[in-house]
Amino acid sequence: MYQDNNTRQLLRVAVKVMVGIGLLLFVLMLVSSLSGRDTSKPSIPAMVVNTQDIQIGEARFVLWEGRPVVVYHRSDTDREAIDLAKQKLLDATILPTQKSPWFVAYSNGTDLGCPIKLLAPGGSFQGEEWLGGFIDTCRGSRYDFAGRVFAGQNAARNLGVPPFVLKSSGDIVLGASH
Repeated sequence: MYQDNNTRQLLRVAVKVMVGIGLLLFVLMLVSSLSGRDTSKPSIPAMVVNTQDIQIGEARFVLWEGRPVVVYHRSDTDREAIDLAKQKLLDATILPTQKSPWFVAYSNGTDLGCPIKLLAPGGSFQGEEWLGGFIDTCRGSRYDFAGRVFAGQNAARNLGVPPFVLKSSGDIVLGASH
């Protein structure tokens, strides 16, 4: 009987210690949640793309957060082509970068996710002169210099635009918001 009393006493102490630890953890979690720190937004590492050496009409493809991104230096002619293409687009929504000399978008087509590449002006597309833009390397869906998809193709959405800021130095910071 003496040994049963000792075992019971040890079990009581062990249960009290576990309850105490549980309460302590609960209080710590409660205090940390009330501390005012905003943990709802995950922090996305920023990446600076130096644009000093990207010539007009040249595209640079970079990898940011595991996704390929295109940074394209548009010419005045490219920006004019954006306005001319409106009638042939599936979705003519104006993207935030439409008027800027810099075009930034995820460089995967919106059909099968295949890489896109720059397709210079020339030749024809849908019975008219091709003014330039981007083309999906799998099934050939075409996008204008604002990343908007043309109607009558496999792709049904415009190219996605990552969060970015154009700095006064001319550099583009991917992952930054205005």
